[in-house]
Amino acid sequence: MAYIFIRHFFVKYETKHENSHSEYENDYYAKFYQDIEKKNNKMKVRFGVIVLGMIVISQIFVGCKKDDENKMPTCSISLSDQTGKIEKGLSITIELRANDSDGKIVMQQLFIDGVKKEIPDNGNYVCNTDNYQTGNHNIEFVVFDNDGATSSSNINFEIIKATTIPVVSTKDVTEIKKTSVKCGGIVKSDGGKEISERGICWGLNSNPTVADNKLIDNGGEDDFETVISGLAENTKYYVRSFAKNEKGVAYGNEISFTTLSGENMVTDYEGNVYRTVKIGNQTWMAENLRSKKYSDGTAISEVYAYGGNEDIVVTYGRHYTWKAAMRNSVTEKTQGACPTGWHVPSADEWDEMITLLGGNDVAGGKLKETGTDYWNAPNVGADNSSGFSAVGAGLVKSGSEGNLKTWAYFYSSTRLEDYNNGYSYQIPAKKSIIDKSNGFATWDAMSIRCVKD
Repeated sequence: MAYIFIRHFFVKYETKHENSHSEYENDYYAKFYQDIEKKNNKMKVRFGVIVLGMIVISQIFVGCKKDDENKMPTCSISLSDQTGKIEKGLSITIELRANDSDGKIVMQQLFIDGVKKEIPDNGNYVCNTDNYQTGNHNIEFVVFDNDGATSSSNINFEIIKATTIPVVSTKDVTEIKKTSVKCGGIVKSDGGKEISERGICWGLNSNPTVADNKLIDNGGEDDFETVISGLAENTKYYVRSFAKNEKGVAYGNEISFTTLSGENMVTDYEGNVYRTVKIGNQTWMAENLRSKKYSDGTAISEVYAYGGNEDIVVTYGRHYTWKAAMRNSVTEKTQGACPTGWHVPSADEWDEMITLLGGNDVAGGKLKETGTDYWNAPNVGADNSSGFSAVGAGLVKSGSEGNLKTWAYFYSSTRLEDYNNGYSYQIPAKKSIIDKSNGFATWDAMSIRCVKD
């Protein structure tokens, strides 16, 4: 602008004097104007240099000013779990970092799902996922510097369902023989992780583990069965199912069993093998009768599986009407549905055993299988000290059924006077008693325990 102004001045000066003289001007004036023109040109040069210098200086000044402008602060968020997926119940450390290259950070703010959190002095905030629902969550970190500039950083993370060890239950032990049994388990939950191993473990002491004896099932099915072989005869064992994932090993409920020997077992016509136990001078079956045929192969009518479920027959036995159990006989101690050499016990034989075990008030507990696998809680007084191993098989009454794991009902071969039915004995889960009854109809089906002749 300065150059343009000076140039305009000289142009006006030159024009004014050019118009004020004629072509007849003398040499004096011509020389005078030449000197003026030279001086004018020198001034133009000097002014140009001055203007150029001013431009350079101004650019340097502007550059210096830009360098002096405030720089934005920086901040970052990182998680101790780099996957961004955290199991519920675990804690995660949120690492917060802030920097201001041309000043200092004067304030920091942390928000989780929009809720402000107190930042510890070390800049690491520990978040307990128990305080949050499963799903996605947002973390925001905001910082301010001393010049009033601000910056923020955001990151998301997900809380997922916690993983645990598996959940597994032990299936009933079946096909008990001299040196082998069949058992299995059901994996009810994998705990959120892949099952790497499942099977059965057993031992001579309670609560066996995989460190004792184990048999791995390689089928990969959640419901599995296997046969344990190489057992000792007439020996009590404890067995549990197990399942393993990366969280650890889980065990099912414990079941005990005693292998058979030539002296403590009996086989019916169908090949079902039963454990036996000697109580006083009597030898009883230690399992409920399961046969659908008499010892000569004739089919038994009026015999039932509880609820029509054949899978539980091996545990709870079958249910027989008095007529079916007695094979239409009314004579005490008749063989009836029992194997050869055995008979349906009379009321006197039941009473003899009960007396030997301490009477009706306590004998029920001594006859009952322990625990809650075969009885509902609380299974009062159950210690099975007799070895009789009574189970809560319930009752089949008029084509329907009830009281599974709540009551055990057994027929005797002693006929009720004036009724075509026999006396029965009942054991409840809620008491340690055993009662003698005469209040059941001829079509009511109960469990049968046979006594050796």
